[in-house]
Amino acid sequence: MQVEDLHENAKVVWHVEDSLIALPGLNNQKEWIGTTIVWDITEKEKGIVLQLEHIGLSPEIECYDICTDGWRQFVKSLEAYIETGKGQLRFFGNLSTISWSVDESCLA
Repeated sequence: MQVEDLHENAKVVWHVEDSLIALPGLNNQKEWIGTTIVWDITEKEKGIVLQLEHIGLSPEIECYDICTDGWRQFVKSLEAYIETGKGQLRFFGNLSTISWSVDESCLA
């Protein structure tokens, strides 16, 4: 993932440069490549609203149902982590390598 845009306490935009959705039976395991993940953060009176949009994840692609369910589970776990300090993520398969790169120009 490449950080495309970053506004502290307001928005993070990731561009997926490489991806492998290692799920059995999934024919196109690289469907996320070229998609964009946007996190919008809005401050409210009693907390914040965190909104996720995965641009390019549409019903026409093979992983849509699995990936949508995965995002729901991830966001639910993130909410639990923020509220209690303990998330609820479940990982399937081998997640031995996760790499991130940050475009320093987004941080200025």
